[in-house]
Amino acid sequence: MNQVEIAGVVTGIDLDAQRITIAYDAVDELGWPHGTMPFAVYKPELLRTVTVGERVRFKLDGQRITDLTPAPASPPPAAVRPLVLP
Repeated sequence: MNQVEIAGVVTGIDLDAQRITIAYDAVDELGWPHGTMPFAVYKPELLRTVTVGERVRFKLDGQRITDLTPAPASPPPAAVRPLVLP
């Protein structure tokens, strides 16, 4: 079982086929460049916890998703402070 956590954005959900399409980030541990791919899920309930356009994290067993969770939003960039010289 792959314990690498992969991040991406949901681009499609097919409840009938029990598949989710994710535009995923590059995964150095697996040698994967970023891409988009449909994945089967072990439990159809996983598809009901996310929506299209949502950023997610997931784990795989083979090419099947075993764990799928919404990813926390990225923190906003730190405010830029003007440089004040004495």
